[in-house]
Amino acid sequence: FTDPAAFRQYLRRLRYVLARWGYSTHLMAWELWNEMNYLTADSEPEYEIDWCRRVARHIRQNDPYRHLVTTSLGADVIWDRLWRMEEMDFAQYHAYLSSNTWLLKDEEHDAVGYLASRLDRLRAYGKPFLAAEWGFHGTNDYNPLNARDKFGLHLHDAIWSVALGGAAGTVMPWWWDTYIDPRNLYFHYRAFAGFARGVDWSNNRWRPIRLHRSDLRVTGMACQQMILLWIQHPNDPDREHWGLLYKKNDTWYFQDPWNTSSGGVLDAWDVKNGETWMYSKLD
Repeated sequence: FTDPAAFRQYLRRLRYVLARWGYSTHLMAWELWNEMNYLTADSEPEYEIDWCRRVARHIRQNDPYRHLVTTSLGADVIWDRLWRMEEMDFAQYHAYLSSNTWLLKDEEHDAVGYLASRLDRLRAYGKPFLAAEWGFHGTNDYNPLNARDKFGLHLHDAIWSVALGGAAGTVMPWWWDTYIDPRNLYFHYRAFAGFARGVDWSNNRWRPIRLHRSDLRVTGMACQQMILLWIQHPNDPDREHWGLLYKKNDTWYFQDPWNTSSGGVLDAWDVKNGETWMYSKLD
């Protein structure tokens, strides 16, 4: 991070990477380093922050396609100065729930609440953010909590709570190849995709909706055109969860998004099966 010769060699390699893959429309962003906090025992060292700033500026000057720039930190680590940098286009968060009771934090017993508190911290930086790694602690060969959660309940809850909690996408699980694919759990993503189809995410000003009680949890987003809600019973994971989508009729505009008396459509979804179970016009 501090040796001038090493930095020059890195920029030479980066120049090749930009030229070789920068054209691709499949490329979303350049991640400068994966979980870079593990490289040093120092907490948020200035030399790593400065290195990210210099590399990001180099990319901006040399990437004609203007891809986004970010980096990432290890599980449950947030560096304030890093994410406040204007050179970081979006923030990332990695989280893993422990399968060892002696490592398990009390808050990890409520995975949705645990994620929500972290996303609230990232929201304060005023830029997009992603839950870019998620899952249970373990290995490809030994992950007892994945083995127990055959339905993918923790995946299901994370998809809905993160996407409707204000993140720039759904949760991104680490164990896709050893857990999601072998168990064919893709239907959890299909359910949310159906719910979100037709939502204009980019051209609306969204505000968060949050109601967390012991017997009811509502996570969602609202704009002048619609309200999106995920409703969960936190103490009964086997109980059905619902997604609600309210759209305003005709003009698609109203001052108070909760004023349903002006008419619209209420679409209630079974978020496990990805199907509408109630559709109602509001007059």
